[in-house]
Amino acid sequence: MKTENFSKFNIICPICNSAKHRFRKNISGYKLFGCLGCNGEFSWPVKSSMDYDQPEEKRDFAKVLEKSLRRTFTYASLATFLNLIKKGAILDVGAGPGTFIYHAHRLGFDTYAIDLSESSLAEFSQNCPFSKFHISSGEKFDMPKEWPDVFNVISALDVLEHAENPLIAGQNIYNRLADNGYFIGSLPNRNRYYYKLFKVIDDFVLKNCGGDNPPYHMTFWRKRTVKVFLESLGFTDYYIFSGGLAWRKNISIGGRRSAVLSALVNKFYRNTSKIPLPVINFIEQFGTHLMFLARKEGVKGDLQKIGRIVEKKLYNKEIPFFIDGDIE
Repeated sequence: MKTENFSKFNIICPICNSAKHRFRKNISGYKLFGCLGCNGEFSWPVKSSMDYDQPEEKRDFAKVLEKSLRRTFTYASLATFLNLIKKGAILDVGAGPGTFIYHAHRLGFDTYAIDLSESSLAEFSQNCPFSKFHISSGEKFDMPKEWPDVFNVISALDVLEHAENPLIAGQNIYNRLADNGYFIGSLPNRNRYYYKLFKVIDDFVLKNCGGDNPPYHMTFWRKRTVKVFLESLGFTDYYIFSGGLAWRKNISIGGRRSAVLSALVNKFYRNTSKIPLPVINFIEQFGTHLMFLARKEGVKGDLQKIGRIVEKKLYNKEIPFFIDGDIE
């Protein structure tokens, strides 16, 4: 069997800049490497062929909002965090239709948003007429001169895994943060249940969206990956946690909904306030997402306390705008 030699190529991990990696497999016309520096994975060449300007199917924004804090772990986690900190200017990178910015506005933040997709402009403007919006990306980060030079909070929800150079995007974000400002966001968890159970149980990344593969996702993250990434940017005060399994409503096996597994997960979701947090954390290490909270120039350890408060409130359903009965 012929072994490919990659030594002649200057292959660098786009997450941590390490040149130490191992070839894993060929997938979707790309080569997948595992990075020995950050324990993440990346596609090579790191060039996405996705066309993000393709118009998306029109969504009922009212229904999206209704479900976003009830059944979306990422929105519920970060809205809970925003409710605990001092209000100011927030920039959402990769804002999409504006779901997170809408919640930030309701919580009292002065909202700004960027997205590389021109097709998202009309939808965002309709959903969030109160917010400023600009076409740009995390890697370019060119913004109108009249916008603030720095922001109190910069968010990136499920964005960095799509970027061709997440490290450049992260550096741009760090440079645009005010002193003691927060960088918050989410990433798909490479250690989620889907992979731990040999892909028998369905994944949260739908195949018709591209699946958890290039060119839809270019990089793949674990907790250590996020830690190395944040520290390489200059953050010393941060908190990383995983979750999202409890927030799944339907679980499928082989493409067919499992009534038994779905019932078990829904029971878990309804009763998280009665379950000790360490037990929840053990289960949720296999959850769909990794969440991170990082503070520029912050005192190391401060966010550990805030992060634990966020998790406790999250599983007690003490979430902003969470309506009684939503757990059904």
